[in-house]
Amino acid sequence: MKKIKLILLNILLIALVCTGLYVFVNRIEKEHQVRLETVNRSYNYSRGLITDFKSYKGHSLVVRYKIGSRYFEFSGGWDSNPKRLSEGDSISFRYSVENPRYIITELEKEY
Repeated sequence: MKKIKLILLNILLIALVCTGLYVFVNRIEKEHQVRLETVNRSYNYSRGLITDFKSYKGHSLVVRYKIGSRYFEFSGGWDSNPKRLSEGDSISFRYSVENPRYIITELEKEY
């Protein structure tokens, strides 16, 4: 009886972890899709400064930029880097006119 309870507990824990991962991945994908749709609806071009850039164990960057009188910071990933940009370099991006916190950088395939 104890063995059956232990097996059921393990199955329940595995199911719980899998459900959590599924919800997390779906949320991230939905946020990415909302960002792309918002930018593609109505956008302008601008430039920002790369304040952090990583290419080891994943591709990530942080871009600081100013739209109007407000400063924003974008943290995201990148797909290819043909210009060999790195921390401290200037980067082009498209931003959403309706919500400037959403941008697509020149290093993303959707640019």
